[in-house]
Amino acid sequence: MPDLELNSQYTSIASILLITLSISSLIQIFSNYVSSLFEINLKKYYCDIISIVTASVSILIFFIIDKTNTDWILTYYISVKILDFIFLGCIIYLTNKKFKIGLIKLFINFKIKKKIIRKSLNLSLTSVISFFFGFIFYELDNLFLAQNIDLVSVSMYSIAALGPFVIKTVFSLLYSPFTAIFNYLKNEKKIYREYFNKIIVFFFPITFIGIITIVLFSEKLIFSYVGSNYNDSIWPFVYLSLAWCFSFIMYPTGIYLYSMEFNKRIILCSFAPAFLFWTLNFYNLQLYGNISIEIFCFNKMCSNIIVLPLYIYYLVKDNFIDIRLINKLLRSIFFSSLIVLIFYFPYDYYLNDEKNIFGLIKNIILLGALIVLIKLIDLKVNKNQIDIKKILSNNIIR
Repeated sequence: MPDLELNSQYTSIASILLITLSISSLIQIFSNYVSSLFEINLKKYYCDIISIVTASVSILIFFIIDKTNTDWILTYYISVKILDFIFLGCIIYLTNKKFKIGLIKLFINFKIKKKIIRKSLNLSLTSVISFFFGFIFYELDNLFLAQNIDLVSVSMYSIAALGPFVIKTVFSLLYSPFTAIFNYLKNEKKIYREYFNKIIVFFFPITFIGIITIVLFSEKLIFSYVGSNYNDSIWPFVYLSLAWCFSFIMYPTGIYLYSMEFNKRIILCSFAPAFLFWTLNFYNLQLYGNISIEIFCFNKMCSNIIVLPLYIYYLVKDNFIDIRLINKLLRSIFFSSLIVLIFYFPYDYYLNDEKNIFGLIKNIILLGALIVLIKLIDLKVNKNQIDIKKILSNNIIR
């Protein structure tokens, strides 16, 4: 009888989880639709800031929630999805305030308009296809895992995925000003090329070395966040974080392809990760009858990085990469690695590895300070980088 009651309880939890996932998928689609208005008007940083805030709140909820209750994982998951709904409410409010577009008008226009599609058919179709593949790649994880693994593993994945989600959001915020700059410079290829290379050099220590630094101390971060019971979340966290380590090339190249309206390239680079990711996942299911979160996250990492050779090929083909860039990146790697090596053992000793919100905050601050220090040293090592002050004041370097 106890086993029967336990199975009944898990069935009930799974049903609620699937209903929540279905509703949250609709919320995510509408959120992406509303967010696109900010992206079109070059104000997507509003959405990125709200995403960072909601992600931070979800971390606080985890510490506050009563874990003596057997349904705490479900409660936490639903709380996270409520935050997604709050995110949607915030951007709808900002849409009305910034663009004078109310909720009713948003619903009325939530459809494909033939006149607009005809005016810019190629770019519109590319955006729709790219959005579709992006949704398949990023937004179906929990739905897939809920149907194929147990609830505990889903919670392990949710813990592991939160940090990389924050990383992705922060990177989106950092690169958001360059959409306008790239569109401004696209008719001046020589200036565009020089500026593009400067951006790669500038963000390399922040993205590549920054993520490597986070990965090195991933156990400390996970344990200070949720405790040592979530040891199984460490490798998924590592894989999902490493998926973004080449952002210093992937983000600016993606913006470059859109600014130059290379529609076929955009579609291929959107299709490849989604196709490979789900092919690998279903292959594992077919071969072994199940899939672990480690394999799932490893597949996500490999699928995200698969576009890197394509991006490099396009940049070389367009003569958009300066050979001197390699020397600057190697110089940056050398000095950044030296700094990480110097601080590794003191940090490994001093960082908190027990579940404690203040310990987690301390860990994040210390790692952030180390990444900032690496960047400051890099500014001394590699001269002639982009001028952040001018970017923040909306002035483009000519």
